[in-house]
Amino acid sequence: MITLYSSLFRLAPVRDTTLPANQGRQIHAAFLDLIHQSDPKLSEALHDMNERKPFSVSMLEGGRNDGRTIWLREGEPCWLRFTLMGRRMFGALNQGLLAARQPRLRIQQAELALTAVLTTTGAHPWSGSTTVDELAAQARSEREITLQFHTPTSFEWKRRKKKSRQLELSPSFVFANLADKWMKMGCDEALDLAGWANKLAVLGEVAIVRPDGGQANTVDALRGIFDAYLGVSRMRDINTHELRYHGEPFIGTTGTMTYEVFGQSELAQEVAHVANVLADAALFFGVGSKTTHGMGQTRRLSD
Repeated sequence: MITLYSSLFRLAPVRDTTLPANQGRQIHAAFLDLIHQSDPKLSEALHDMNERKPFSVSMLEGGRNDGRTIWLREGEPCWLRFTLMGRRMFGALNQGLLAARQPRLRIQQAELALTAVLTTTGAHPWSGSTTVDELAAQARSEREITLQFHTPTSFEWKRRKKKSRQLELSPSFVFANLADKWMKMGCDEALDLAGWANKLAVLGEVAIVRPDGGQANTVDALRGIFDAYLGVSRMRDINTHELRYHGEPFIGTTGTMTYEVFGQSELAQEVAHVANVLADAALFFGVGSKTTHGMGQTRRLSD
């Protein structure tokens, strides 16, 4: 049984300081350092992974942010969060914190005292824990699903050997991306998305196409299903943002999107169930690319 955690760290700067508005890479490094303190082999394995990594990190929230710099004042509350999969990683994170008499997190020159860790569902809008089996078994059957994309979100794929980026938060890309994470994280025992997509493809229920025109796969089949049965009913506060990573631009979209399931057929009901499961998983997985560096931080909102 796979357990998912969203651990929110309440922090307070030890002294007045500043940080760049985009600290995703530095917070990523701080997370691996915490894991390394109690489980060096796990930290190294996470660092060396080339496939989807079973964790994500947020940006630092709090202080005064002008889009380029965050000003933090001594003692002023701020927070960030780490999402992680599996009890070993969760245990390593906690042991790394307990190893210090006065737990602190260092992000570049900023030294932040840890005042609380929240992992209980409901303790904070961005904290929680569950298992993938519980997500699949307890999913709602709502026809409308609202997601908040809190940090810049976009989707990347290769097109003619060049990287392309999708900025639109369309249901086909959002839910296919979540489905891809679900399958690559090994959650199919709780909900077999690959088997479901292949069954529908064999029955001719969906058209399987790739955005880049290449050879289709299971994710493309799922994208076709979501494209046929999900639409956008409302959107608000939609904005695009450009950040820099290693000198290269990263462009993503933030805002709130409400998606709607079309139709009353048995297949539409199956799509509704799957979409609700994946929407609940978004808190733990994130959406799109660079979720291990603070991008794609997403949560479901109650309608």
